[in-house]
Amino acid sequence: MLIVCCDINCKDERIHSKISFLKVFKLDSVSGVGLLKVIEGSLQSLGIQGIDDTNCYKLVEVARDGASANIASVSLKGIVKEKLPWIVWTWCIGHRIKLAIKDAFKGSAFDLIDEMLLGLYYLYEKSSKKCRELHDIFSDLKQCLQFQDGVKPIRASGLSWVSDKVAALKRLLSKYGAYTNHLAALYEDVSVKTVTV
Repeated sequence: MLIVCCDINCKDERIHSKISFLKVFKLDSVSGVGLLKVIEGSLQSLGIQGIDDTNCYKLVEVARDGASANIASVSLKGIVKEKLPWIVWTWCIGHRIKLAIKDAFKGSAFDLIDEMLLGLYYLYEKSSKKCRELHDIFSDLKQCLQFQDGVKPIRASGLSWVSDKVAALKRLLSKYGAYTNHLAALYEDVSVKTVTV
């Protein structure tokens, strides 16, 4: 999502800021040029005809995500910086919050939980045999327990960092008995060389 902050209606020399959500467009190309086309189309809805328009001198800030199409030298930032060098570029607030939360949890018990979630995910993601065994345990336990969602642990480190962790923990807690049962069976199986979780 691109948010352009500008005020095209101020009459004096003072700085007036206004945040505007412009429009949602379908991109023709996911490149700096394609993104620039979308921004110029959005600016037209504010009465700015193009990036060279004199009203564009009141453009103050562009907030965007960290995709390479936005931040690389041949990207949107590189193209616009060349024409409008005074513009402030900021990273998406959602990404900043995510990274701040991640840093706040470093060195806490959450690191152990994160390591366990990742280990469980890869244990079953990389082995179809272990996944089959887990399915067998689930089918046995279904007679006495009620399960929701899927069987395999889900990845806990996607783009929506906090919600991915919550979803992975919910699945782990709802099927905790089955996972521990399977891990205990793997531990006792002498044919299994090592199991790291």
